[in-house]
Amino acid sequence: MFNDLKFAFRQLLKNPGFTAVAVLTLALGIGANSAVFGVVKSVLLDALPYADADRLVRLYGSYRDRPQERGPLSAGTIKDITDRQRSFEKLSAFQDFASEAVYGGNDRPQTVKTAWVEPGFFQTLGVSAASGRTFSQDDTTSGLAPLSGGQLSPDTARVVVVSHAAWQRLFAGDPNAVGRDVPINGILRKIIGVLPRDFVAPMGQADIYFAFDLGPVRAHAIAGRRSSWLGFIARLKPGVTHETAQRELAAIGAELAREYPESNGNLELATMPLRDAMLGDTRTPLLVLMASAGLVLFIACANLAGALLTRTLARRKEFAVRAALGAGSGRLIRQLLTESAVLALAGGVTGLLLAALLLAFLRGLALPALPAYADLSLDAGAVLVTAVLALGTGFAFGLAPALSIGRADPQATLRDESRSATESRHSRRLRGALASGQMALCISLLAGAGLLARSLWSMTSAPLGFEPNGVLTAFIQLPPRDYSTPEARARFYEQFLERLRTLPGVEAVANGTSIPTAVRSRMPFTIDGAPWPGTEAPLVLFASVSDDYFRTLGIPIRKGRTFDAQDHAGTPAVVVISESMARRYWPGGEALGARIRIGPTLMEVVGIVGDVRNDPARRDAEPMAYSLTRQNPWPIASFLLRAPGEPMALVRSVERELAAMDAGLPLDLPMTLNEVVGEKLASRRLPVFLMGAFGALALLLASVGVYAMFASMAAEREREFGVRLALGSRPRAIAGLVLWQGALWMAAGLAGGALGIVMVVRFVRELLYGVGPFDPLALGVAVTTVMTVAIMAALLPAVRASRIDPARALRAE
Repeated sequence: MFNDLKFAFRQLLKNPGFTAVAVLTLALGIGANSAVFGVVKSVLLDALPYADADRLVRLYGSYRDRPQERGPLSAGTIKDITDRQRSFEKLSAFQDFASEAVYGGNDRPQTVKTAWVEPGFFQTLGVSAASGRTFSQDDTTSGLAPLSGGQLSPDTARVVVVSHAAWQRLFAGDPNAVGRDVPINGILRKIIGVLPRDFVAPMGQADIYFAFDLGPVRAHAIAGRRSSWLGFIARLKPGVTHETAQRELAAIGAELAREYPESNGNLELATMPLRDAMLGDTRTPLLVLMASAGLVLFIACANLAGALLTRTLARRKEFAVRAALGAGSGRLIRQLLTESAVLALAGGVTGLLLAALLLAFLRGLALPALPAYADLSLDAGAVLVTAVLALGTGFAFGLAPALSIGRADPQATLRDESRSATESRHSRRLRGALASGQMALCISLLAGAGLLARSLWSMTSAPLGFEPNGVLTAFIQLPPRDYSTPEARARFYEQFLERLRTLPGVEAVANGTSIPTAVRSRMPFTIDGAPWPGTEAPLVLFASVSDDYFRTLGIPIRKGRTFDAQDHAGTPAVVVISESMARRYWPGGEALGARIRIGPTLMEVVGIVGDVRNDPARRDAEPMAYSLTRQNPWPIASFLLRAPGEPMALVRSVERELAAMDAGLPLDLPMTLNEVVGEKLASRRLPVFLMGAFGALALLLASVGVYAMFASMAAEREREFGVRLALGSRPRAIAGLVLWQGALWMAAGLAGGALGIVMVVRFVRELLYGVGPFDPLALGVAVTTVMTVAIMAALLPAVRASRIDPARALRAE
C-alpha cells in the first residue's frame, strides 16, 4: 500500500495541471456539501440545548376552518389543559413573543428584548442557570399581562434572569452580576441568575426574563378565554408517546368546545415536537438545498470519472506492460483507486476550507431565516462526515476507470502499433453516459433554481398594498411606570409626532402599534346586532394607528374616511377596515356605518381602505381592522417617516427630538421599510440564492466535463477520421459524425433531465408562490441553457475533427 501511495503521488505531481483542476473540482463539490450539511446538522440533527429534548412538545390551538394555522392559547384554556391532562409531567406557559423594555437610566438607555414566563418554564425545559438560579414560585408577579384595550396590569416584577449574551453585552461578563439591582422600565430589579451560553428560548432570543402568575389573567373577563397570546410547552412523562399525548389533548379540546362554545367552539388542540415547532418552515428548504449540493457533487464525480477514464486510456500501454511483467488486474485496480483516493482526500481538505469560508459568508444571510438555535460552524461531526464523503467520492469517480483496466486485454494492447490504444466501445459508451448524466443533473438543478427564482420574483413583484420606498421606521417602548395611563401615552405620541413633522425634508409622519408585514395581533370581532351563525367569532388582524398612517404609507381609501381631529378619546370609538374584511363579512362589502365589537369596545366603521399583505409570502391579504391610537394607545409604538431622500439620514434628527422629550427613551431598530419587507422574505431568498449558486456551479462543471468528454471521444477517432478523409470523405461529413455522436448523448441527457425535473418539482412544489410547478419559462430556460452549452461542447470538437490533415493523422500512427 505504501508503494501505491508513493506511485500515486508521483503520477499526480507529474501532471500538476490535471491534479490542480481535479482537486479544485472536488473541493467545490465537497465544500458545497460540507457547508450545507453543517447547517442541516445544526438545525435538524443536533440535540436541542435542553435535557431529554425529545420529550419536549409545544401545544397549539388551531381553528377547524383553518387547520393549517397554529396559534397561541388563552390563559383559561391552558389552565384547563393543565388540570385535565395525564400525559405530561411538567407544563409551562410563556408569552408567545419577545417584547421590548428600556434598560438603564437617562444617560445611556437601551432597548432590550424581554420574555414573560411561568416560574416552571426553565424546569420544564430542563435548563439550569449557569450562575445563580432560575425562577421559583415566590418570584411570580402579575406582570405585564395584556388585558384589553391597551390596559395593563401593574408591573411588580422585582427579580429577573438574564441571557448569557445580555450578561456579556450589558454587564461585560461581570462574575458578580448575580445579586445586582438593574433598572428595567424605570424599576430596579435584582438579577437572580444567568442562563447558559447555548440556551435558546422557544419564543426566540430574549435578553431579560420575568416570571408571571396567570391567575389575574384567567380571572379577567376578556383576557381569560378570548385573548390567545400564550405559548405552551410540556414535557412528556417517561414512556408516553407523542401520539398518546395528541389523542388525549384532542379529547380535552373536544370537551372544552362543548363547555365553552363561545371561546373554544371552533378550537382544536394539537401537540408538536418542540424541534419541529422551532423549525417553522425551514425543513423543506434545507432538504432542497442538501439535495442541490448533492447534485453538484454527482456532477463533479461524473466530471472526474470522465477525466480519469480519458487519462487511463492514455496510460493503457503502461498498464499492459505492467500486466505482462506479472501485475494482476487487482493490483492495477488498487493502484488506480489509490490515486483516486489521494485526489479525493486533497479535494476534501480543500473543500473543508471552502466550506468554512462559505459558512462565514452565509452567517449574515442565513441566520435570519434559520431557527434561533442554529450554529453555522463545522464541528467534529461535520468534519468526519466530510472525510467519509471525500473517500466515498474518490471511490465513486475512480471505480469506472479502474474497472476498465481490469477488462482490457494486455496482449491486444501491446500488439496495437498505435501510440495510444484504441478506445473500446464499452469505454466510449461509458464516457457518453457520464456526459449525458451531467447534462441531466444540470437540467434538474437549473430547473429547480429557476422555479424558485420565478416564485421569488412573483412574490416580490406582487403589490404589497402600500408604498415602502422612502419610509423610515423605528420603535419606542414607553415604560409603564412613567406612562401608566392611556392619556399619558396618547399625549406623548401626539407631541412626538408634532415634533417629527417639523423636521426638514419630512413629508408625512405616523405611528402605530405595528408596521405593515409585522402585525402580530389577531382579535375576534362581532357585528353589533348580527351574531355569528357559528360558535366562535372570527379573528382579524388588528392594529392601532394615527391619523396620517394611511397617507404616510400610501394605502388608498376605498370608501368613507380615515381618522381625523374630530376623533379623540372623548368621542365614540371608530374603526377603519380593509377591503377584504368588508367583502368577507358584509354583503357587497357595504360595511360603512356598521358597528362592530373588538374586545370590550364597540366601534363604528367609518372607512374602508385597500388591502395590505401582512405576509409577503402569501398571495391573499388577510382581513384587517385599524383603531385610532388616541382612543387606544399601547405602550409600544412604531413610528414611520416618509422623506424624498435617504430615510436613514433622518435617524440622528429623530433621536434628538426623542431625547428632548424624554432622555430615558431609546430609539429602537431604526431601519427603512424596504429592509423590514426584505427581512420577511429572508427565508425565501436563502434557498433561491444558494440553489442559484449551485446551479451556476453545476453548469460550469458540466460544461467543462461535457466538452472534455466530447473532445476526447473525437480525439480517439482521429485515425479513423484521417482514413475517411484520405478515402474522399468531405470535412462536413466528418463534422457530422462528431455532431451525431454528441446529439445521441444530448438526447439521452435531455430525457434524463425530464425525469429529473419531475423529481425536483416534487421537492420544491410547496415552496412555490404564484408559479406553476411546470412553469414553461423556468423549465425552458433551464433546458435551453444546458442544451446550448452541450451543443457548443460538441461543435468545437466537430470543427477541429473536420480540419484534420489526413497525412499527418496517418503518420502519427
